Amino acid sequence: MTNACLSLVLRTGVLVARISPETLQGPACTQFFGELKQVMHDDRVSRLVLDLGQVAGLMPEAIDLIAEFGGDLHSGGGWMRLANVSTTVRNALTTTNLPYRFDIRSTLGEAIA
Repeated sequence: MTNACLSLVLRTGVLVARISPETLQGPACTQFFGELKQVMHDDRVSRLVLDLGQVAGLMPEAIDLIAEFGGDLHSGGGWMRLANVSTTVRNALTTTNLPYRFDIRSTLGEAIA
């Protein structure tokens, strides 16, 4: 996590995490989610905004993280990206009584507003 990211968390309680394409490969992906999960245990973090960018489909690790801690899942691809996940996951993501939701927002600014 960068100092700028941690500074944002300290001021707002919102952690915005963006996944870059190079992070999606092997050990880097595992490390990213491991570090993110560790930071989420910090009492100063009250909300997570996870930006998957243009990732095709939703990553199981991302879904697990949002399910555990709550927050917002943002994808530039919108609902069309859900075509690549199972019906069970798609239904779960659209059920409003679960502790996570799939938000289609045009910018991260809207996501943390």
